[in-house]
Amino acid sequence: MVKKDRRTFYALLIIGIISVSMIPVLYWFIVTPEIEITQVNCPTLIYKGESISIYLNIKIKGLPADILDYTLTIQNKDNLEFFKYHSIIEKHYSLGKFSLIINIPPIFEDIHSNKVVALSYGEYRLLKIDLKGKTGNALIFTSKDVNKEFSIIYAPFTNRIIHGNFKITDTINYWNISSKPVINPILFPEQGVLLRNTYNSPASVIISQKVNLTGVPTIRIIFEDENPNITAFFNDSSLSLINKTSNSIIYLASDKIGLGVLSFLINLNPHEYFILKEIKAITRHVSIFMAVLQYNWNNGTGFDPLLKDIKEASGRFLAALNISFVPGPAKFFQHENTTDLFKIKDEAIIKINSLYGLGHEWISARPYENKNNGFDLLFIATNYYTDHYGIVFSESYQPINIVVVSDQSKEAFGLKLKAEWVDNLFQHELSHVLWALDRWSKYDPPSVMTKPSNIQDAISMYMSHQLWLQLTNWLIEDQIRMLNYKQLFYSY
Repeated sequence: MVKKDRRTFYALLIIGIISVSMIPVLYWFIVTPEIEITQVNCPTLIYKGESISIYLNIKIKGLPADILDYTLTIQNKDNLEFFKYHSIIEKHYSLGKFSLIINIPPIFEDIHSNKVVALSYGEYRLLKIDLKGKTGNALIFTSKDVNKEFSIIYAPFTNRIIHGNFKITDTINYWNISSKPVINPILFPEQGVLLRNTYNSPASVIISQKVNLTGVPTIRIIFEDENPNITAFFNDSSLSLINKTSNSIIYLASDKIGLGVLSFLINLNPHEYFILKEIKAITRHVSIFMAVLQYNWNNGTGFDPLLKDIKEASGRFLAALNISFVPGPAKFFQHENTTDLFKIKDEAIIKINSLYGLGHEWISARPYENKNNGFDLLFIATNYYTDHYGIVFSESYQPINIVVVSDQSKEAFGLKLKAEWVDNLFQHELSHVLWALDRWSKYDPPSVMTKPSNIQDAISMYMSHQLWLQLTNWLIEDQIRMLNYKQLFYSY
């Protein structure tokens, strides 16, 4: 009897174990696994060059699921083109409600249409989101019609100075003011700050504030009537004066980088006074999108990757001028064996059509952004022996939007670029895009734009590490010129 009870017990135990193990199988048949997109949040305004963050609320029903990838369908409202952004992810979810953030980069490849797309200035519509996931070995799919509009706009002008216009009653608390002897500043919110020397001897006042000057090209200080005797500093290093009128002074700031103390030393004669109206550190970030083609650029040369050197050069423009050169993928293209950069350029503007999916040759006439899939600039790199290390092109009275660079040049007697010179060459040629000029050692001091006037200068400059390919600094004249032409890429 005992043995029979034991057999019954073990039989029931085995049946119980089998039943429990079958619960997921039965659940599979009873409840269909499902991923549901319940809500989509999309920003309405995005600055050109920034990623777009799409926020999804999703619900997992039936069984836990892995989301494998997603595809977003986007329409350019200006030319009614459609393109898809696809990305692979591996994210595991249990049952319930969750959030998922999708970041769309400003440049991406549409694998469905063979296009490389740059989300440039214009109006767009997010039409649809498709998700693919799996539970066990079974794939599950979901999609949601979104139909939300968003705009890519140019970044605004910003003043890095806090309360630089002195129009708020507590403005003076944002400034550090010291003087010898004591000068009590008086704030008139609609007029500015009165700085007055009530003594019978000369006095001085220092007004300062912590400021991040990275990407700030100039500092401007404005007075009510006329300028006092004033000197500007950033972290105890004086700023270069570049322009002066009767009541304003403009200083160069593009050579100053990072967070530091911006200060102004104002010297006042006995009983002299001035009204300080405003201090400006105005800047605007500009992104320039680059379509990139290359022919064996890294083949056996020992160079760092092409895109790395572009980004290295771009970092200098960002620090000094608040400009970013944003490259697309470097597509390989074959061109004829020639030393003529013009012929290489002519081939590239045809072949970019199939390599970037433009649907036509490269267009240089403005407005061309959305005609070239949103790209501003065509950058071509070849390892052929050519006439020059680099050259830029534009149509008549049009901004420059084609750059060609080579790693060995006739003008340098066939000397191949050293790996550490590549980003300097890119900086030089991209400066031409902003209309900085070639300069010559006979007339100008060393800079990234100053080439040797003769072979003797070339040798001397190389030996003293002052060859243009060894330098990254710009002359003040070139920085001012590039600032003036920067607007070509945000207003036309």
